Amino acid sequence: MKTINALVFAAVIAAALLMPFPAVSEEGATAESQNLEKAISWQEAMGKEGETVVVEARIVSVYDPESRGRGGPVRLNTDRDYKSSLTIVFHKKDREGKDQGFGDPSRFEGKTVRVRGKVSDYKGQKQLSLSGPDQIEIVGNAPPPPPPAAEETSAGEAPDSAISWQEAMGREGQTVTVEARIVSVYDPESRGRKGPVKLNTDRDYRSSLTIVFYKKDREGNDQGFGDPSRFEGKTVRVRGKVSSHQDQLQLSLTGPDRIEIVENAPPPPPPPAAEAITGRTRIPGTAVSWQDAMKMVGQEVTVEARIFNVYDPESVGRGGPVRMNTDRDRFSSLTIIFYKKDRSGADLGYGDLSRFDGKRVRVRGKVSTHEEQIQLTVPRPDQIEIIE
Repeated sequence: MKTINALVFAAVIAAALLMPFPAVSEEGATAESQNLEKAISWQEAMGKEGETVVVEARIVSVYDPESRGRGGPVRLNTDRDYKSSLTIVFHKKDREGKDQGFGDPSRFEGKTVRVRGKVSDYKGQKQLSLSGPDQIEIVGNAPPPPPPAAEETSAGEAPDSAISWQEAMGREGQTVTVEARIVSVYDPESRGRKGPVKLNTDRDYRSSLTIVFYKKDREGNDQGFGDPSRFEGKTVRVRGKVSSHQDQLQLSLTGPDRIEIVENAPPPPPPPAAEAITGRTRIPGTAVSWQDAMKMVGQEVTVEARIFNVYDPESVGRGGPVRMNTDRDRFSSLTIIFYKKDRSGADLGYGDLSRFDGKRVRVRGKVSTHEEQIQLTVPRPDQIEIIE
């Protein structure tokens, strides 16, 4: 029996020795396993922080610091809005200064690549890091995987169904299509400054949705939006993600294909709460006292109150909002505030402010806190009326 077992064992060993070894690709085991794995889009990868994934994406621009005499990693951008998309990063040289074999980074621009790496967060931006050239390959003109369906339906509607900017204010974190009239345009470049262009949908830009975009990309290339002033006074249709920046809501555009002028087409109607009503007053909503409004921070309310006094900073050579106090003790009462002029210096139409002094008014606005004081911000002159 021992002799038979020994013969069987010897036969197995001999067969194993005769079998060929598995072929190893030039790019190594990482590339081989990468080709076998299912690739995901960069949008999906944004939600997989800390995980190692395979991504297929088109590279829209390349930032090579070495070509500008600087240090740091190469950045392959998957979207014009590099701040809100996935960036693929790698170092051309190792710590000892030896070339890592990635080649000229510009060869990736405009190409669809397949990469494998770990998704991480760096200063609030998502990136996928490559440790070697075997983790990236150009897959030619093959289209990248489609973005996840959730991006198109996150707002609970078809991608082309436009909503008003007022409705979009309640959709933070969602990608939506908005139709709105642009009342003013802020172009920092025309004033010798830097930053994004801001298209304002209301004179009170602090309490409304602002549409923002960059005229140039990180490399200084024009993005094709054209002269921003052409949008002023026009109704536009835009698509982008609603986010908050310094407590203001904005919709960011990643490219000129995300905005179009629809000329005289009227914007979608505002929500019912903002529509005028008939009767004694034209401002909607059941009015509350200023005392009750002090308990409603964060809400939009209609308030009826007597104005104790009016503070107009312009009359004393200062800047800032007009303040209408509802009580002698302004620190413990509700203050009604608004701006007489917009960002460009145009008068908003509030008229002679002394007419409110001592009068009972009906106002509508959002209750908030500023330096531990409760205030109600009036977005425009049609949201305040004397009812006495």
